[in-house]
Amino acid sequence: VYAPMIESGDLYFDSILDDKPKDFGGYSPHNINDKYYDKITASKALALSLNIPAVELLEQNGIEKSKAFARKLGIQFDEKDNGLALALGAMTNGVNITDLCNAYSPFANNGKFTKSTLIRKITDQNGKVIYMHNPAHASVMKDSTAYLVGEMMRKTVTEGTCKALNALDFEIRAKSGTNGTDDKSLNTDMLCVAQTTKHTSCVWYYALNHDKENLLSTSLGNEISPTIKLKSILSELYKNNTPEKFKKPNSVIETKIDRLSFEKGDILLASKDTPERYTMSTLFDIVHKPSAISDNFTNVKQSV
Repeated sequence: VYAPMIESGDLYFDSILDDKPKDFGGYSPHNINDKYYDKITASKALALSLNIPAVELLEQNGIEKSKAFARKLGIQFDEKDNGLALALGAMTNGVNITDLCNAYSPFANNGKFTKSTLIRKITDQNGKVIYMHNPAHASVMKDSTAYLVGEMMRKTVTEGTCKALNALDFEIRAKSGTNGTDDKSLNTDMLCVAQTTKHTSCVWYYALNHDKENLLSTSLGNEISPTIKLKSILSELYKNNTPEKFKKPNSVIETKIDRLSFEKGDILLASKDTPERYTMSTLFDIVHKPSAISDNFTNVKQSV
């Protein structure tokens, strides 16, 4: 729901979103632990995996338009998948972890989709290559979209639901997910997708047959957390070969906006008169960067 709206310019990295209980035509989702922030930035909403902003964005963007974007990433939908609960992963058939990794990989690959394979090459007994997999690359989003959503997922690691990964000494992006039950402290499924500039990986824990005695705790810090498991896997994987940092493409610009306007819910560029303490830096697709400049400090009289 975030990526297609960033792609179209209808959402900024730090757009202000509503986060309070809301009824969407009879559908009333809740945030985990019923915690709400009233107003929150898009990047922080994704980092904290908040449900209300996600559903509202899907409603704004349109279900069919959002599904069309997801299909480009290899996500398949049943004909019955037409409700706003899709924003939270409520699908008839779900998604397996291979397809989930495939779908996330373009965010680390400048918007290019490459379907994974289990076979890279086949050789005969003499070492002659008799088959070589030649992956096909398809551009499914702008490199700016890939980077901006990727940086949202990096915020998930630095200050969101995947903070356990922040202890690693290399740059990583991630997104967690759960499938809850009527008991808000228990889940049937817990997942974490993480990516570096070298790999996209996923760990999935699930309650076998969804039996009550096998349900999983909602605590992401316990010993069965997929985030903790990924931390262990990636620490070992990169023990002697640290991945590079993600590089910001030329299509993304970091610039300053007016903090006073921002606190009122408006994204306006800081003017030359805006004091440094009243500015904040954020990221934009250079094509969709706002053009309006704040006049909060224009022609302000100086007192002696």
